[in-house]
Amino acid sequence: MNPSSRPAEQAEIEDIARRILAKGTGKVSLDRLNLLSRLVMRITMRDGEFRTQLFRFVDVFPRLERTEDVYEHAQEYLGAQKAARGMISVGLNLLGKLPGGKRLVEAIMRKNIQEVAKLFIAGTSAAEIASQVSQYRSEGLSTTVDVLGEKTLTETEARNYSRRVKDLVTTLAPLAGSSSHEAAREIPELSISIKPTALSPHYASISSEIGLVEVKTLLKEILLAISDARILCFLDMEDHDVKDLTLDLVESLASDGATATLYLGVVVQAYLLSAEEDLARVLAISQARTERGWIPLSIRLVKGAYFDAEMVKASTESWLPPTFASKAETDQSFERCAVTLLKNIDIVRPAFATHNLRSIAFAIATARAMSVADDAYEVQMLYGMAEAMARGVRSEIPRVRLYLPMGELVPGMSYLVRRLIENTANESFLRRGFIEGGPSELAKMLAPPLPQASVHRANAKPAAIGPLGEYRHQPALETYLRSAREEFAKAIVSLRNEGIESIFGAQCAGGYVPIVINQERLHTQDSIESVNPAEFTEVIAQSASAEASHALAALEGAARAYAGWGATPVALRAEVLERAAEWITQRRVALAALEVLEAGKPWREADSDITETIDFLRFYARSMIGL
Repeated sequence: MNPSSRPAEQAEIEDIARRILAKGTGKVSLDRLNLLSRLVMRITMRDGEFRTQLFRFVDVFPRLERTEDVYEHAQEYLGAQKAARGMISVGLNLLGKLPGGKRLVEAIMRKNIQEVAKLFIAGTSAAEIASQVSQYRSEGLSTTVDVLGEKTLTETEARNYSRRVKDLVTTLAPLAGSSSHEAAREIPELSISIKPTALSPHYASISSEIGLVEVKTLLKEILLAISDARILCFLDMEDHDVKDLTLDLVESLASDGATATLYLGVVVQAYLLSAEEDLARVLAISQARTERGWIPLSIRLVKGAYFDAEMVKASTESWLPPTFASKAETDQSFERCAVTLLKNIDIVRPAFATHNLRSIAFAIATARAMSVADDAYEVQMLYGMAEAMARGVRSEIPRVRLYLPMGELVPGMSYLVRRLIENTANESFLRRGFIEGGPSELAKMLAPPLPQASVHRANAKPAAIGPLGEYRHQPALETYLRSAREEFAKAIVSLRNEGIESIFGAQCAGGYVPIVINQERLHTQDSIESVNPAEFTEVIAQSASAEASHALAALEGAARAYAGWGATPVALRAEVLERAAEWITQRRVALAALEVLEAGKPWREADSDITETIDFLRFYARSMIGL
């Protein structure tokens, strides 16, 4: 930490931002589109409903094989929108009635989607990317190449992704390390970005052990390919479910002596509530490397690209979101993390990845206030998202890196949709700065983010027990939390060691499940073994084997009890269901573990069965009162 550091002044931030804008040259990405595409994109900026429907259509488009499918989806997603009714809707209806009109709709949609994709996807082959790398290098811009691909579902897909990355490295290797001033900068101009989820179908929190092994196996092959080249390898941070797993992966690789002379990088997402905690962990990993004389980690600080998905998932599962709720809070988090990175410049190589003009100017002003050299860090920006501004930033500091996605339309579609959302959102720099900008907009963009109430992480809780309590479904088990996974694993071990008696008590002593008739527990001469379907020699429990006489006795008992139950007040009936729900809730992990062993259910599916049972009981307890 530099003892002479001081906070950046707002006037300095504004001066830097204005110089960046003044020096930025070239067209905004959206202005390179044809007239129709540009018109449609501008409609999306004014109409949020249309924007949502358009991007849904773009997301599904690559999977539509028949002309009729394309036309029907275009009608469904775009034809009923108010903003488009006078143009797109009428045009679709008219073309649908003409001979060959539907084929024309398909051709127009394909052409324009591909044109937009070319704005944000730098190339489809390693050769095309190499050409782009050379071009940007001539302009003084560094690059990082991302082989597009989302989470793989099979081992074959994972091996194919690995092969594509290695082919890319082979193609780019001759370009690596050829810059005369790289040695002084202590960081390569050429970089690749890798998605761990694309390297294993098991790379998820719930299957972390096997996922880590599979990813490290393929990653080591890739790292071996770059070991002789001066290439920085970033591990992308993706959705929140794999965040801790990716940090574990980074720690494992970074502490391996085989990576001592390799350039490794990791991403920290500022929109996460855990951002500063995550950053502290990565800094500790990098410090350990520098203390051993190894190359420190590069840390790419981003805002985060999965906000909508994280919010939807949290809402669906009744979890509290892992992200800040507002843009201002995310911007504040980014600035706090930027300060921390610059304070630790001696053990890390910071990269500030953002298109937010204030965030960029803040990082530069803060670095200078702390006496951090301009070439000790870098700013990273996405290809197609503001190259004009990138050139402006390059006039202010020597290290600017463009993020170049490589891939075909289908594997790159999720990436493309995220970029479209960023370009057309209300807070988009491109929209507010270059397209709708003016002095008043610039002043708003450069103002410090307003303070917001703190948001603290806590597990979501179900509604209070009671017939008058508000219904709320039981949250799913948060398997991305290490503590939740350890609790589940412990429950399985306990069940195997202690048997079902650990759940049901003495009434199932010795692992025997009796018949219950008229509140009397009965044992039978014969019994039924319940075994683990994955290991037939493992007996989970033994249950009584009922005969016809037992069934008749149960029916007679139920008939005698019917009158009394029929006279039971509704509130008391609801209370019975509530007590049953509470009993299950208190034992939900143990009961889910029993499903895993007795029915061969995966952890998440077993937990879902238990929470569904709880929901069923609570919902109908409230419903009967309403009736």
